[in-house]
Amino acid sequence: MGQPKTILFVQQYPDGGTITGLLDLIRGLDPQRYRAVVSFRTASAFVAEFEAAGVPTVVLDDGLAPGAVAPAQPASSDGEPGRPAQTGWRVARREVRRLLRRDLPSARKLREVIGAHGVDIVYANNDIISNRDALLAGLLARKPLMVHVRGMHRYRPDAQMWIDRLLARRVSRFVFMSRAISASYDVLKIPPGRSTVLDDPFHAADYDVAVPPGLAGELGLPPGARVVIHIGRIIPWKGQDVFLRAMADVVRAEPSAVALVVGSSTNANGERFQAELETLVAELGIGANVVFAGSRRDIPELIALAEVVVHSSTDPEPFGRVVVEGMAGARPVIGADAGGVPEIIDDGVTGVLVPPGDAARLGTAITALLADPVAARAMGERARTAVDARFTLEAHADAVQALCDEVLAR
Repeated sequence: MGQPKTILFVQQYPDGGTITGLLDLIRGLDPQRYRAVVSFRTASAFVAEFEAAGVPTVVLDDGLAPGAVAPAQPASSDGEPGRPAQTGWRVARREVRRLLRRDLPSARKLREVIGAHGVDIVYANNDIISNRDALLAGLLARKPLMVHVRGMHRYRPDAQMWIDRLLARRVSRFVFMSRAISASYDVLKIPPGRSTVLDDPFHAADYDVAVPPGLAGELGLPPGARVVIHIGRIIPWKGQDVFLRAMADVVRAEPSAVALVVGSSTNANGERFQAELETLVAELGIGANVVFAGSRRDIPELIALAEVVVHSSTDPEPFGRVVVEGMAGARPVIGADAGGVPEIIDDGVTGVLVPPGDAARLGTAITALLADPVAARAMGERARTAVDARFTLEAHADAVQALCDEVLAR
């Protein structure tokens, strides 16, 4: 078979579902066919996990703060969150400034990494807009380009769109996590035959865990708590406020219900939202029924502790990794009916779909599941069966490697 080919996976963001999905993918690669090298823009707590898996890592550490390039947000009816409307010339000037100050300097560093590690494919993890430097580096080094798009982005007809449309034409293969994500990128006019929709991988056996002794006490949960868990970054569009308003209704019917909010803020916007959530809890009078657990890595154990898993994003979720995690843990999942989530949940069979932002409907769904534990457990078991049939690590890795074979054959 010869020597394995080398893939440079370029990871821009320091945390989040994009990075856990990448780690799972790399663990599933056949070492006889492909070896991975991962570059991080800035330091990340995940670097140690990649290194523990035997993956060479490079931290570019270019002086940009982790939030210097905002992660792509899901599209919304009001436009892209956090991106105020600007005139065409202002956008063009901003994009030129970014090209000179960020993309080209970083591309030169990545080109050095490509040469030092004998890279055969440059694989940008997530979107084009955050990975322009990776694509430029691959073009400079004359290496085939792949982009694994894990987030939605709403383009306006301005310089940003034209730049990314031009770069998209040079990409050999796009991988989209969901049909919803793929549709949001139609505006880039990706050439036919260069895109694939591919589910994220999950190692379902990781969720076959028992609740560790003392975990409830460590979290500060009261005895007999019926845990309803929400997992995700603390940021407005993730909808933790909707979840807490729903839980205010739930605790009136089930006083032992406790909202376990797992996740932390990653920027100033998230920090402000965290403070707003804490104020909201006080206003709703449910302080005894809410626990903010912060960012944690023991997600399977936390899911095992819960009776219900809730996803409440107010904007369309690109995929919904936490939805599949809850299903893998054999728990009933309630998800917001938008984006990629309805591609995962079979409503009423493997989970429950509710309208985004509807706290009343969400509260009713949670209460119903808590009121009928037998039906809730049966739904969780059907959800786990669905995960075993669809979201396997082996199938995902095989599909990605087949795409890499195709790209190299060109």
